[in-house]
Amino acid sequence: MSTVEEIGMRTNVMKRIVLVWAAFVVVTITQAAMAQEVVGDWAGRLEVTPGSRLPLVVHIKRDEAGALSGTLDSPAQNVRGLPLASIKSEAGSLAFSVSSIGGSYQG
Repeated sequence: MSTVEEIGMRTNVMKRIVLVWAAFVVVTITQAAMAQEVVGDWAGRLEVTPGSRLPLVVHIKRDEAGALSGTLDSPAQNVRGLPLASIKSEAGSLAFSVSSIGGSYQG
């Protein structure tokens, strides 16, 4: 397989991960956001295909000015530190995007 094909496959897999992952963790993150501050490390498993699960980790922090920032990791794929953008936590809901793979989450 050529390097171009591998990059294309990785990009497609990461896009799929973020989109499916959003559905998988909607309950977990929404409940956590309602129950406490959204800041922290959130781990879950994405079911990519039946019987195939992929661990994902979201890291969210708040700076001294109150602005949220964060990253997404996919440890099994050795992907770490994908930056989150447009992070919003209001009234028990959380939203963010992952620009590098064209994904987003809202829940």
